[in-house]
Order: sequence, then C-alpha cells, then structure tokens
Amino acid sequence: SNQFKLLPSVSEIHDQPHTSWGKTVKRTHSIPGKMVQLESVALEHSVHPIRPDVVAMSGGKRLFIEVTVTHGTDQKKLKHIQKINTSAIEFNLRDYSRTIDWEMLRDLLVSASPLKTWIFNRRQAEIETKLLDEVVAEIAILEEDRRKSPSETLLLNSATGAADQLIDNCNMEWQSNSRKGVDELTEKMKISGKAICFSLKNGGEIFVHSIDKNIVLLHIPEQAEWLLSALSKFSVAKKSDSIWVMPKNREHQLFIYLNSISSVTRSVQSHTF
Repeated sequence: SNQFKLLPSVSEIHDQPHTSWGKTVKRTHSIPGKMVQLESVALEHSVHPIRPDVVAMSGGKRLFIEVTVTHGTDQKKLKHIQKINTSAIEFNLRDYSRTIDWEMLRDLLVSASPLKTWIFNRRQAEIETKLLDEVVAEIAILEEDRRKSPSETLLLNSATGAADQLIDNCNMEWQSNSRKGVDELTEKMKISGKAICFSLKNGGEIFVHSIDKNIVLLHIPEQAEWLLSALSKFSVAKKSDSIWVMPKNREHQLFIYLNSISSVTRSVQSHTF
C-alpha cells in the first residue's frame, strides 16, 4: 500500500570512555527522522513468540509498530525485539480517547510528534558498536603513544609503579574486607542492562557491565574461562557461577586489554547478569 511514515529521530548516540590518565575520547552521531514508504502492513501478525500491533515492511526490512493505549512494551517483548534485531516504534496514545479522527492519525503518521518514539532502533545499535570500536582503537593508540614518549617514559613508569602499588594495597583490602560491601552493591545494581561484549580471538565472549561508581560486573561464560588467570591482574573476584566483579579503577585498563585480544567488540542493549 502506498503509505508513508515519518520515523522518529535519534538526537544523539555517544560513547566517551577515558584513557588511563583521564583523557576523554568522545564520538557522537545522530539519526534524523525521515519519510519511508511502507510496502506492506499486517495487523496483529504473530512473530513468534510476540504479536506486534502492526508489522510493516519497508525497503525489504521489517518495522514493528506498537500502539500504546494502556500498557507499554514489556521487558520480555523488548528482549525478543532486540534479539531478532528488528526496529520498533511506539505511538503513545495513553492520554487520548480511543476514538481518533483521520486528521490526527495522518499527523501522527507523517509528522514529527512526541507521541512517537523508538522502542528499538537497529541502526542505533550498529552505530553504537561502531563508535565504541573507534573510541577503543583511539584509546589504544593514545596509550601506546604515551608509553613510547621519551620525555614521559620515566615519569610515567614512576607514576604507574606508585599507582599500581596503591591500587594493589587497596585491592588487598577490597578483596579481604569488602565481600559484604560487594554483595550489597551488586544487590542494588540492575541485574540486566546495557553491556559491552568482547568476542575473544581464542574463543568465548566476555560481557562487561558498568553502572556503579565503585565496581564493574563481568559475565565470563565457560568458553572464556581460559582467560581468568590473565584477568587476575585486574583484581577480579568471583561473585557467583560465571559472574565476577572488579574495582572500577581498573576498568579502562581492562577495556584496552580485552580489545587487544578480541576479534569483535559490540554494544549489547540488554544482557542479564
């Protein structure tokens, strides 16, 4: 059917990790809203195990459309949408009567509107991964340049040695005295959320989740357990089964190390720890 829809914009996608000495490396990107032609539209079409309100096709790709009147998209549905990597938008009509005239419907379809937002944008996920790759690569270059700088090598080694000694002392205390504190922190953290996945060249994947100012969560599946001995220098401590924790002050060094031994690095929108 010869219909058109204005897809919502994504104002800013960004990644801004730091080097080991605190320099911010930032990348940003935006996705403007646009008109697209819908080649087909199916109502309440099952995409096992979910049933979107509308399944549309545009440019050979699926687009899910959810019309929210009372209840929005739940986590189970969202996870499946992300898993099958299909873009989805929501029309939020909670504050409107169930009767909508054609003029309002047309404006909603073809105009920018705060009532129309992304539930999941597959391009955003791809761009986040690309930005992260660029940032991690630049940080690796900056770290290497700093290590090779003749004027800074002696000072850097001295500072690094002192910092490592201080960190090691802190880590001894962290390992021995803060098991209760770690448990309390991880209980307060969300057990699922955005993560960075490192696909290791020698097999397996590691998922890194960092939302707390003190600790970082690591999911290390069985296939990647070969790396645990190397990760000991980052003071990782076992939380449960394949879940490990480490001090936040080792996060940047960990990212640089994992990037150097990974074939692919990607951003994961929702991962359960």
